Amino acid sequence: MQMSYSQRIMGVTAALAAVLGTAIPASAAADTTPVGTWDGIVTVADAPAQHATLSFAASGKACVTFGSGESASTGVGTWSATDADHFSFEVVRGALDPAGNPITVKASQQAGQESDNFTSSGVSEIFASDGTPLGSWPSKASATRTSASDPADCV
Repeated sequence: MQMSYSQRIMGVTAALAAVLGTAIPASAAADTTPVGTWDGIVTVADAPAQHATLSFAASGKACVTFGSGESASTGVGTWSATDADHFSFEVVRGALDPAGNPITVKASQQAGQESDNFTSSGVSEIFASDGTPLGSWPSKASATRTSASDPADCV
């Protein structure tokens, strides 16, 4: 049986994609990576949930913003795919503790994504301004993508 030209091209393309590790078509990539801007809710331990805007750039940069205006707190970090529908991210941001002292929060999360929604869990570590560890607590997030555009400069 003779294959048509388009069948041969499709076969060669599939073989190359398998060898190169790019078996996901470009049109599907937007649905299977977190690239874009997300509206989410973040919870650390038993503290009240906080609204957050999360952004994931195609370059691997991750950003999160809590609050708005003068009370906004922004963190920057990285993200990476762990498989077709999972990714991890880590962000570090400055904040104030309840007494008004500056602290640093480092959040590390493992996320599962289903199209334009993800949920994640991990740990948030808190450090004093001098770098002294103050503790770590379980944290989680859930978010819905509001834009699939690459926020290349998310801060």
